[in-house]
Amino acid sequence: MNEDYFNFLNSIYSELLARNYQTVLFGNLEKFSELSNDQYIACCPFHEDCGRSFSIAADKPVWYCHECKEKGNWIQYIQKKEGLSYKLALGRLVEAAAIYTVPLPA
Repeated sequence: MNEDYFNFLNSIYSELLARNYQTVLFGNLEKFSELSNDQYIACCPFHEDCGRSFSIAADKPVWYCHECKEKGNWIQYIQKKEGLSYKLALGRLVEAAAIYTVPLPA
């Protein structure tokens, strides 16, 4: 992947973080709540979890489960949760960020 692609991806993440998009992307998870100014927690959607071991960063596009050790960025979360390809998951974030004038990298 080239520098233009990483700049493109960073612009998407920056726009969505500025809008607090993690509350939209993860807000429907069971027991979702703000733990602190820089972290949200919820029950992990990838295993039976009652202890809110799923952690979402408020200032970065990343997540991690302290119990099952699943982790990733928002694109990987969408891929895993919805069974989508990388390009389709990226497309979801592009749409959410309303970045329609920037062409999707090949």
